[in-house]
Amino acid sequence: MLYARESQSDQTLSAMESSLACVRARGSILVQAGRRGEKSVRGDVHEAGALRVRFPREHFSRLDATIVNVAGGMTGGDEFDLRFDAGVGAQLFVSSAAAEKVYRTTGQATRVSVTLSAEADASCIWLPQETIIFNKANLVRTLEADVASTARFVACEMTILGRAAMGETVDDLAWRERWRIRRDGRLVVAEDTRIDGDALAHLSRKSMGAGTHAFATLVYLGVDAAFACEKMRAALPGHESRCEAGVTEYDDIVIARFAAADGQSLRGCVIACVSAIEGLTLPRGWST
Repeated sequence: MLYARESQSDQTLSAMESSLACVRARGSILVQAGRRGEKSVRGDVHEAGALRVRFPREHFSRLDATIVNVAGGMTGGDEFDLRFDAGVGAQLFVSSAAAEKVYRTTGQATRVSVTLSAEADASCIWLPQETIIFNKANLVRTLEADVASTARFVACEMTILGRAAMGETVDDLAWRERWRIRRDGRLVVAEDTRIDGDALAHLSRKSMGAGTHAFATLVYLGVDAAFACEKMRAALPGHESRCEAGVTEYDDIVIARFAAADGQSLRGCVIACVSAIEGLTLPRGWST
């Protein structure tokens, strides 16, 4: 007869997880941007819990908002709610101070809800730095956006499974992602992503990921979408050996997909495509 005995390190870890089970991070941000003459300015701003937002003045006509998570990462049971609204004619660019990390959980999901809006002639850019998901994480992330027909809108999420440089693998994962984007109230982009179980095994299949561990989706809405699509496609050569990418356009909507073996290769390809969009410059935080 065989007996399984829990090691002292496993017992210590279980005890730590139990003692921290009631410690959950909560955070929320609300930012409303408006237009004052030629300048985009802050309207109502609200921050609570573990989330902060800072406004480095890098552009005269654009309001830059940088998200800071003072909790130092996310884990099971944490809940974060972010809302950013660009009023009529305002230009709002939302990024993050650093890559976000989603750590293992004992069961509860990490929940992140993002709500964006861009009114007439406004520009709303959602471009946080990458999210790194660790083994045994449980992430539920949603993105909802309402965009006026005359507005410009960009949303991009980069997701990396583990840290390849550290030899980490993700063989136990629960990841759900839901995007809903509306133009003038009409649903134009609906997407759901789900990975359960052994992500490494799933993504090793050629039809799924062919061994890649870093992914990104970029959506662009604007009256110049066809031109933006051409510029983004032209920016891809030189990255093919490190990152697979494809860009398509329909009904003034551009959708770009990226897949790479590591986060650095993914980031380089995404930056090249984003920088190809006319009039769009990345904040300084992306180069530090």
